[in-house]
Amino acid sequence: MPSKSDPNGQNTMERVKKEFTYMSRDSRFIVEVLGIVKDGFGSPVILMPIYPLGSLAGCTLTEKESITAFRQILVGLMHLKNFDILHRDIKPGNILIRKRTPKRFQIVLADFGIAEIFDEKAEVVNDRSDVWSTGIIMLEKMYGLDKEKFPKPESESGRAEWYARWQEEVRSKVESIDSESEPGSLMKEMLQRIFVKCDKRVDAWGCHGVGSQIKLWRRHSIRLRARWWRSWVKWVDGVPEMRKQENQGDRKRKRMLLDTGEVNLHASDVK
Repeated sequence: MPSKSDPNGQNTMERVKKEFTYMSRDSRFIVEVLGIVKDGFGSPVILMPIYPLGSLAGCTLTEKESITAFRQILVGLMHLKNFDILHRDIKPGNILIRKRTPKRFQIVLADFGIAEIFDEKAEVVNDRSDVWSTGIIMLEKMYGLDKEKFPKPESESGRAEWYARWQEEVRSKVESIDSESEPGSLMKEMLQRIFVKCDKRVDAWGCHGVGSQIKLWRRHSIRLRARWWRSWVKWVDGVPEMRKQENQGDRKRKRMLLDTGEVNLHASDVK
């Protein structure tokens, strides 16, 4: 954003370009950033490659692909949070398919809230709303939740009633999941941690940790390559120099979670 010392916002633009380029380079689950420009209204826009396989919108996934996407979305959100960025618009159309073969399935997060980083006064808030949206995608892809049956009303007057009905439908769908067999029982446990009041909901780190603890990822997702997984853990331990002095206490907490296995981002979790 323009300021007295940077009236055209050029220095901020260059800083953001460098940070977003570094961020996308160090996560397979964040869209590759080719550049950042401003549109006709002065808003920042990410230039990214074309992904021929499209997005999760209208895409039918296998059970393993769905759970793999679940895990990768969480890892992408965790990575964004390390840069104090929330996505704010997690939906199938913003999750692009990077690779899809019988043995490999990989997604990337796109169209996240780039404008946030331009606002130096913006508050850093939690990513629990992004986690909620991720859970909704899993209910859609794996258990047939139909959002089209609950169109959001345009007027403010009807939104409270709509929201209450929508929440009831979501929780009802979670309760209907067959818990007598896997992965239904594990998915049900995960989703029950997500669809609660915001102050009680796990964030992306906590949600991934739950998946590791109940062995959802190990048993039912397409495994990640160990070499890349080790490099991601190494990145968490040694963050970029430009961010090293920021949120130091929070990063120590995350490293502690890694070491104690509460998050369990270790190569032993993959082949």
